[in-house]
Amino acid sequence: MNDPIADYVRSMRRRSLAKATIDKRERSLRLFESEVGLDATREQVEDWLDSRDLCAKSRSVWLSHLHTFYAFCLAEGLAGADPTAKIRPPKLRRGLPRPISDRDLARALEAASPLLRLWLLLGAYEGLRACEIAGLAREDLMASEGLLRVVHAKGGHERVVPLHPDVLAAIEALALPARGALFKNRYGARVTPGSVSHQLGDLLRGLGIESTPHSTRHRFASQVYQSSLDLRLTQELMGHASPATTSIYAAADMRKAAAVVGGLKVA
Repeated sequence: MNDPIADYVRSMRRRSLAKATIDKRERSLRLFESEVGLDATREQVEDWLDSRDLCAKSRSVWLSHLHTFYAFCLAEGLAGADPTAKIRPPKLRRGLPRPISDRDLARALEAASPLLRLWLLLGAYEGLRACEIAGLAREDLMASEGLLRVVHAKGGHERVVPLHPDVLAAIEALALPARGALFKNRYGARVTPGSVSHQLGDLLRGLGIESTPHSTRHRFASQVYQSSLDLRLTQELMGHASPATTSIYAAADMRKAAAVVGGLKVA
């Protein structure tokens, strides 16, 4: 039986896309298939998206998943039309970063278990995402070189970041595996990004801290840029594919901007 989604998944694997990306796209398409059907019209796609009451960013992501899938189907002769071809994506507003404050981070570090403390430090001192924390292996710890390799990065792009002494100390203080995945669940399997995010989120909410786990990564980027004023360095350490993504951290540095603006005068 013809299964265009399975064909699409195989194509993504052959292109070496990140597993998390493939899994997310497949789940999205299977849901769409079950609720609407792959032979949907433009009107059915738009009605379905409307029924989900999505924010602009989520709607844009859904349209991207569907459009990329139908483009594959057209190229492979698996479909005669792309119902998303004439659907205009919503306009997205670029938001400013919301780094966790020093005070809130200190509170969270003090209250956290040794494991959650390490995860907080990996976000705040290494700039790691939840998926990157979950994906760490003992082999990624290059202690003799003072480096940490980030393999399970967004988009499948690897990078290396300097290993912060506090992170190394927190790792050595835990009885972590000598090889393979650093963080495992009670069944011995690698923890999921969702588990990392949920556990840290529960910790922050329990302390009355409004910041999200991802705000530790925002703090890392903000501090790196403010200390270096080097956008390219910040981009590399964050693992951003485009400097446009990193530029929000430069725009957010209003303290230096205030000094410049305050110094303006009539000659």
